[in-house]
Amino acid sequence: MENRIHPATVRKRQQARARGHIAKSSDLTGAALLGGMMLAFLVTGHNFADYLEETARQHLSTPSLTKLTPNGWFELLQNHLVPLATLLLPVLLFLLLLPLGVHLIQTRFHIHPARTVPDWSRIGPANGFQRIFSADNTVRTGFGLVKLLAIGTVVLWGLYARRTDIVALSTMSIGDLTGTLIDILFGIMLEATAALLVIAVFDFFYQRRKYDRELMMSTEELREEMRDQRPNAQAAFPVRKNSNR
Repeated sequence: MENRIHPATVRKRQQARARGHIAKSSDLTGAALLGGMMLAFLVTGHNFADYLEETARQHLSTPSLTKLTPNGWFELLQNHLVPLATLLLPVLLFLLLLPLGVHLIQTRFHIHPARTVPDWSRIGPANGFQRIFSADNTVRTGFGLVKLLAIGTVVLWGLYARRTDIVALSTMSIGDLTGTLIDILFGIMLEATAALLVIAVFDFFYQRRKYDRELMMSTEELREEMRDQRPNAQAAFPVRKNSNR
């Protein structure tokens, strides 16, 4: 088989896009979701903590829940569900739309309904072994190991950099202990998320490069496409013959 040495033409790229074959990185979508969760916690975390504190204070200052009447239970649920929904629904909506938006941006807002239908032909021992031992799956496995190593290194370095604060936790009061522990965990998770985002950006460019390689054409394929397009060009711009008068 002839080597594919020519970049894909605009027509072949359009055909691949119509089939739903588009370069995209699932790692970038996952990293964006994790980053969105960190951002949501940073923005709304204190409000949620205040809500939990106020709820605990109310329950400690009221009679036992077993003595509540049905109307009391309804009022209790109404008083708690409405504030909780007000806090959580915007966050859940944001976390739902964020990965969808990142995916649509990667695919340039292309939606291919056929890709959502299960492909039953991919189910089977032969196809499974073929995918497991394929070169592409080997690269993904190696990339996953590198990602785990990088994230583990960042977490260990974060713990080492905060070793003084971690040792000091044993001498703190309950109030200071909770705040300091949250700061330590949030800082480490933020650094791990940043590392994951950097890795995901590299994965995105790798997927783009892989996509370009997969669409490359051989000389024979390029000639066939030029032959297919030549009649269309002649039909659009017919050649006029000079007539002798």
